[in-house]
Amino acid sequence: MKKKGYTLIELIVVIAIIAVIAAIIIPAILEYHERKNPEPTDDWVIVLSESGNQLYNCRQIVTESNGNVKVVLSDGSKLTLSSNNCIVLENASEDLLYAMKRQYIDTAAPEETATTTTEESQ
Repeated sequence: MKKKGYTLIELIVVIAIIAVIAAIIIPAILEYHERKNPEPTDDWVIVLSESGNQLYNCRQIVTESNGNVKVVLSDGSKLTLSSNNCIVLENASEDLLYAMKRQYIDTAAPEETATTTTEESQ
């Protein structure tokens, strides 16, 4: 007489195998997701240049002894900047970020618009 179904031991072994596979795969998936979509931080850097200032969200900011600033941006790319052409904002509040953005980033836009409007009116 043949019995139908599985024994308790067989079910426990299958569940254990699934648990081990899940324990290996889930952390790898979470790490991949974190690298692909990093959480924004409160660390920012403003890069000052003649062509226009840029504001970047950073994952990591390291100031070296020679005065250079190494920055890992939130998208994973890396920058090495001279300390005299960047402003580092670590743990910046929204108010400070807004004020700095207004002063260093948004100031170029109104002047360009005013120049364009004046040229069009002539």
